[in-house]
Amino acid sequence: MKKKIVAIVLAMVLLVSHQITNKPTTSKAQQDATSLAQNLSFTGTWSSDKWLMSEEQDDWYKLVIPSDGRVELKVMTYIDGFTYFQLYTSDFSERLYRDYAYDGNMTQPDTKVVNYSLSKGIYYLKVDNESYTGKYRLNASFTSYGVNDNNAHSYDSPQTYSLGTTITGAITATDDQDWFKVVIPKNAYYVFSLSSYADPYTNFWIYNKDLSETEENGDAYQGSLSKPAVTKKECVLAKGTHYIKISGDEGKYIFTLCALNQSNCEHAYENTWVNETYLQNGYTLHKCKKCGKTYKDEYIKKKTLNQNYFWSIGGVVAGKKKVKLGWSTTYDSDGYQIQYAQNKKMKKAKVIKVKNGYRSTKTIKKLKKKKRYYFRIRAYKKVQGKTVYAKWSKKRSAKVK
Repeated sequence: MKKKIVAIVLAMVLLVSHQITNKPTTSKAQQDATSLAQNLSFTGTWSSDKWLMSEEQDDWYKLVIPSDGRVELKVMTYIDGFTYFQLYTSDFSERLYRDYAYDGNMTQPDTKVVNYSLSKGIYYLKVDNESYTGKYRLNASFTSYGVNDNNAHSYDSPQTYSLGTTITGAITATDDQDWFKVVIPKNAYYVFSLSSYADPYTNFWIYNKDLSETEENGDAYQGSLSKPAVTKKECVLAKGTHYIKISGDEGKYIFTLCALNQSNCEHAYENTWVNETYLQNGYTLHKCKKCGKTYKDEYIKKKTLNQNYFWSIGGVVAGKKKVKLGWSTTYDSDGYQIQYAQNKKMKKAKVIKVKNGYRSTKTIKKLKKKKRYYFRIRAYKKVQGKTVYAKWSKKRSAKVK
């Protein structure tokens, strides 16, 4: 038991030291890999049994990655001890990952599952056993990220980005940052949206032309392949050239930078009271200071002209083929409209206009003798080229002499 504990501690120390130093392989290992490596297919099914028969044995596998994407690798070991598996770049200049499966046996194997975020290219996987022997199996599958970035890794050689387009990119084992150059057409509010499929972080920065100022930055936190983390930032950008940098943990990301509009704005409203007039209601106007979106509420009714009425005594005085009318005046009117007819329903009624808001009498002549006429009146007012009317008064009648 003590020996097993010591072996575990030793293996952990070796694993950590390997991960820190990240040393490349020897030239002999490169020769073995290129000459002996078997192609590892991404079928998502288990391979046949593989055997590590001695301490010196290394098994090599070649991984051909068709596009930036995610490799899920499963290693099932029947070995009572450590089974190490390490992934290298095609030129063996860098070891990207080192993991292990531990303490399997012939009746109950141990299975280790790892995920690698890899850029398009060729990689080599080494499986070794230190001092343990036995069999293992491999199971590999691949999911493309569907990227449309060109892996521009630096400020000096960025990818040109067009405002409003969507970029799908990836942070991988060999690509730890992506750079984009964008030309902003005018000083305005803009919205940067980032979806991260990485765990825990994908970070972004927006810089001015010479990187002397960070104009916005942030991160999307704890995303996954099935449910991305999403962040959105509004920022004011000046006309001219700007740079966008994406970095963080390995995984897929999607971003857009677009002009702020009413549909993507996080509104900041300023409120103004608009007084009622004869043409419109009064209301509170809410206007977003960033995108200009408006809405109204808290209405009160528009102004109305007072309703006139004929004097109750002598308001309608019948004369010979004429009638003299008298009515209440409306202080804010420009005049009055009088309608009269020989029937209560005011069919075929005639209309005359009194163009004086202060006048309160009018004699209507050339009426038919011994006929009864019905009269009603309303005030009017000219407002911004339109005519506003009060309600009609109650009808009064008189019989002409």
